[in-house]
Amino acid sequence: MDPRVETYAPLGEVASADLNLWQDRTREARAADTVNNLLGGVGGSLLCWQADTQMTSGTMRVIDNSVDWRDRWVKVLFVRTAQGARTGQGGSPGDTAINDVTSAGPARSTSCGYTGTGAFSNTTFSTSVSNGNPPLNAAGTARSYAVTIDDLGTGPVYLFVDPDAGTLYLYNDSGATLWPYVEVDLSGDLGMR
Repeated sequence: MDPRVETYAPLGEVASADLNLWQDRTREARAADTVNNLLGGVGGSLLCWQADTQMTSGTMRVIDNSVDWRDRWVKVLFVRTAQGARTGQGGSPGDTAINDVTSAGPARSTSCGYTGTGAFSNTTFSTSVSNGNPPLNAAGTARSYAVTIDDLGTGPVYLFVDPDAGTLYLYNDSGATLWPYVEVDLSGDLGMR
């Protein structure tokens, strides 16, 4: 974590120099000001996630459940790391492999999409996504929003949001066991759905 600008005590005074420094260090995210039909989207979040255990094909994993992630634009970096090549392994012999951009290194995918109102595994009956029942990106009786973030396997890897709770998930339908690393850059709530 970056060092703090200042550590404050309750009822402490906030100096204008500190406020100015925060503005200098803050990444701006705002809606464009011309011909823009987005109602929101101001702000945003960058989530970094890495599987703590292998993720077999046909399974889903929670990435984040701290806020409601529905109705957001997303940009995703997905890296297919191997068990010994995961980042942050505290000096393990393979922790430099994440930086390998040769054909021997991990495969990387970038993608973008929209989380909408969430995803279902069946749009006619609004069936919940579960292990063995991947999310769909389709419109039927219900709309379902699943962002394909990797298509290097026999099937895709999806990023999706639970339509009831707004929890952000990863679904591995690739046909392979993965140790994924994911960075998800999400806009603020767009106010569209």
